[in-house]
Amino acid sequence: MLSKKYPAEKFGALGKNVSVDYILKNADDYAFMFKLIIVKPHLKDDNISMPALQFSKCTKIINPVLDNGRVLCAEYLEIITNEVDLGIINNQYDLTHAAVVDVEFAKKDYLPRWFTDYIYEVFKEKCALKGGDPVLYSIAKAKLNALYGLCCQKPVKPKIDELYTNAFIDGVEWHNGEYKLNEEYDEEKEYEKYVKKFSSCLPYQIGCWVTSYAMASLFELGECCEYWWYSDTDSCYGSNWDEAKVEAYNEKCKAMLRANGYDAVKINGKEFWCGI
Repeated sequence: MLSKKYPAEKFGALGKNVSVDYILKNADDYAFMFKLIIVKPHLKDDNISMPALQFSKCTKIINPVLDNGRVLCAEYLEIITNEVDLGIINNQYDLTHAAVVDVEFAKKDYLPRWFTDYIYEVFKEKCALKGGDPVLYSIAKAKLNALYGLCCQKPVKPKIDELYTNAFIDGVEWHNGEYKLNEEYDEEKEYEKYVKKFSSCLPYQIGCWVTSYAMASLFELGECCEYWWYSDTDSCYGSNWDEAKVEAYNEKCKAMLRANGYDAVKINGKEFWCGI
């Protein structure tokens, strides 16, 4: 969130046919969201241990071959994605017969300075408490994590009505709960109310792009080891690490932070960096 650029304006439809190469060529300056269609997708290299395409994310797929939910190959596939994820998919899969449709785009820029400065201050608070009071440290960590989590809240949730029907069985009253969508609920009106609230400052698309950037970083880190065993959302376990590649990865992270005006947090002679 401190070092990457995000959709910084309202998305608009791209009124022309574009290719995978067009999206990737303009990915530094523009955010794109679109449907990716691939005929006969397959991995370029059989040694790829963590395929990026997930079966659960595909909106349509025909005859897939899966490994733990990851797509190794298929006859046909459709997925809604963006330019960051496309970079990973393009590195791993043969996209000779691929098309992008329903493309929308927006200019990219850094997140607002008031917000990134606040993220940095909260990060400093967490670093200062590391190794100290465990309760205060946990609170500071949760506060920092919330700055991403608040981006991923669904702005308007469906309104559910709970209905009760009473029944007497052998003299005992039973409550059978039934649920249904409130059809009179005006989502457009509720969204307008959400946007006008003073506390509504973290657009949902920021959370989506944070997730994509994190996945791209994870795959970049995974390429620094010979055997990639397991990944969590923010960690990569493997063996035979190439320390030079890891160091280059860390230096790249530091350079991106410095490009937006942020350096290491220094406490008692120790440096703390975001993202390394």
